[in-house]
Amino acid sequence: MWGLLALFGLLSRFRMAYLIGLVIILGSLLLEHWLARRAQFEMDQHRVLPAQTRSFSVVFLIVTAAEVVFEGGFRLVK
Repeated sequence: MWGLLALFGLLSRFRMAYLIGLVIILGSLLLEHWLARRAQFEMDQHRVLPAQTRSFSVVFLIVTAAEVVFEGGFRLVK
């Protein structure tokens, strides 16, 4: 999933805001997998996974909208 999001960003030529969003999504994915492996059957995964998916969607929407609205995103160097 993360690879496809990164490929989409490269093909769309998105910059800083999208990159920050990808890092946030990657961190969330890694945390989700770590928690699922650690608590395997103790945790109710049916409640965790939909919430995690919604957070990915919200982050993706915000950073993609920021890239489109600000035409190329935010640049550190002019």
